[in-house]
Parts: sequence; structure tokens; C-alpha cells
Amino acid sequence: QAMLDELTINACAFVLNADWQSGQASSIRAGVRALPTQCRAVLIWHVDQPLVTVSALGDLIGAWQSAPDAVVAARFAGNIGPPVIFPARLFTALRELQGDRGGKRLINEDDLTRLIDMPAAAFDVDTKADLAKLDTNYT
Repeated sequence: QAMLDELTINACAFVLNADWQSGQASSIRAGVRALPTQCRAVLIWHVDQPLVTVSALGDLIGAWQSAPDAVVAARFAGNIGPPVIFPARLFTALRELQGDRGGKRLINEDDLTRLIDMPAAAFDVDTKADLAKLDTNYT
């Protein structure tokens, strides 16, 4: 809650996940449950991917807008994953995720999945060493 008191972003709603210790799926469930009923899609982006640019997100959103029933995910360093847009038709599946797993299975199994090359999504900050790399190499 203390962090939320410091944040002021227009047109954003913050969702607190009281069950965060159970794994990443609980955060996805909490976020999807908080969406308005008329919501057509959700963009999931890990906060520890600081090199993802507004332009890259625009490419992701543009791909989704041209195929709004598709899952649109980033492709990076031989992986796929967030940032990712899931259409509303998958909200039930997202609300049923369990444990420390995200929506990768849904991305892999969906026939409509589109992938957008996004090399910057490969860098995430999980350790102090990663943070030091960010400070040294990207500032």
C-alpha cells in the first residue's frame, strides 16, 4: 500500500494481490478479475522488463488491433512471453491459472497466436547484478 500512495498515473487502476506469495498466476488472476466487463483484452507486461519501449508496445497493440481475437506475444532470445495481449475470450482461462506459472501455455496452445519480435523483452531485472547491468549498459 505504501508504494501505491507514491504512484499517481492517470487512467490506471492498481490491483493489490494479497496472495502474491503463491506465485505469478495469482497476480494474473487478480488483475483479470478486476477488469471491467466490457474489456476486450488485457496486456500483461512484467514490471522487470525495463527496456521494452513504448514503440514496441505500440507494435504489439497494433498487431492485436488488426486481429482482436488473437493472442499477441513478444518473441525474444528463443522465447515467447510478455509483453502479451490476451483477448477477452481467454479471460476465464487466465482466471484459472495456478502456481508460479503465467500464461505461456495459453500462448503456445492458441491457434490464433501472433508473435512480434521484441528483443528488448529478453532483459529482465531479477537480481542486483541485473540491476547493475542496467545501470552500466543502458543508461
